[in-house]
Amino acid sequence: MKGIKIEPMRVSHLPEVLAIESEVFFTPWTEGMFRQELSRGWVSRVYVALLEERVVGYEIAWFVEDSVHLVNIAVAQSLRRRKIGSVLLENILDEAIGEGKRHVTLEVRKSNRAAQAFYRSFGFELVGIREGYYSDNHEDAVLMTLFLPSYVRKRRRHDETDRI
Repeated sequence: MKGIKIEPMRVSHLPEVLAIESEVFFTPWTEGMFRQELSRGWVSRVYVALLEERVVGYEIAWFVEDSVHLVNIAVAQSLRRRKIGSVLLENILDEAIGEGKRHVTLEVRKSNRAAQAFYRSFGFELVGIREGYYSDNHEDAVLMTLFLPSYVRKRRRHDETDRI
């Protein structure tokens, strides 16, 4: 999306991130949880999406061995459907590809069909169910994964047809 800038999250972003977190999730993370992610070093990648210098979304991913675990992507509700989530996800996927990672995994609430459709549009596939995964109401989670070499091949084919 034009005008969206992705940069590493800083402590000064926390008030805006916490506001997004509380409007988007049933059980929002605390400031301490975000501070812990910021202190993990390069295992935890924490980015914000800025629009006109205002935080409009964020993402957290853990880079471990040959894979990435996408912990969270959140976008301010008033800005949904403006492709900010796509920009954030592409940021993490590009970084993972650049580091030679092979898989990206994530969990999403079983009831959140919109999130599942969003990830499927990038090529994520359902690989299982984690029963009672969410602590707030013991809702099941859908486990999804993306095999990055397949994603790269698909993206190349898409880019080539765009040039024709």
